[in-house]
Amino acid sequence: MSKLVEWLEEKRKEKRIPRVVIGEALGGMSSQGVARVLSAPDIGTDRIWAIADALGITTEERLELFKIICGDSRLIVEKMNQKPDAVSISPELKPCACMKEIPLISFAQAAGYKGQVFEPVDSYAMGCGSEMVKFDRVKDNDFALTVVGDSMLPDFPDGSVVHVRGGGYPKSGDVVVARIRDTGQVVIKRLLISGDEVSLNSTNHGNGHDFHWKREDDPFSWCYPVIQMRKSFSE
Repeated sequence: MSKLVEWLEEKRKEKRIPRVVIGEALGGMSSQGVARVLSAPDIGTDRIWAIADALGITTEERLELFKIICGDSRLIVEKMNQKPDAVSISPELKPCACMKEIPLISFAQAAGYKGQVFEPVDSYAMGCGSEMVKFDRVKDNDFALTVVGDSMLPDFPDGSVVHVRGGGYPKSGDVVVARIRDTGQVVIKRLLISGDEVSLNSTNHGNGHDFHWKREDDPFSWCYPVIQMRKSFSE
């Protein structure tokens, strides 16, 4: 049994999480299916993080897991938005094998994407001639944006780079990047849904504009969840 699997199993038993819960996080696998995944030579990073989320691991435990996956990478994990998957990586980080490149675009470039059916957002971003940045837990259609302004302080400072799950489905409480249909404006805000009310709110209430709609207004061309954030990048 690998060190990674030993660690996951130890946490599962420690937290008294039945394997059926892990199976649900992996798309409805049976307990036997979970056992087969854990015995595979390469579990895959997507499955690792799905299992970690199902286990409800703490910020400190996530740091441990990063170290197991990436070796001795120097990572700083910050608890942003009370979500354990919100990660900031220190300027000294050296890219590790678990990280993949995604295109980095500006908010103005993102505004040009209107959710075209036949053009995935990552293909659009690549076509913007953007640079590439590295994150872990990358999936198809993911892209990155550089935060501009102070409306999302303290968690998302000006100049930080967010990893966006293009095509992902956000839930109420998530920080999202959204294109407002009426204006074409792209913003990073916290999504809140209550009954038939939908809003995008700043976390820095003294320096940011909030938006409010009815669900029936269908206010977004697209609205994707932010997965994680990096404050800076090393060469």
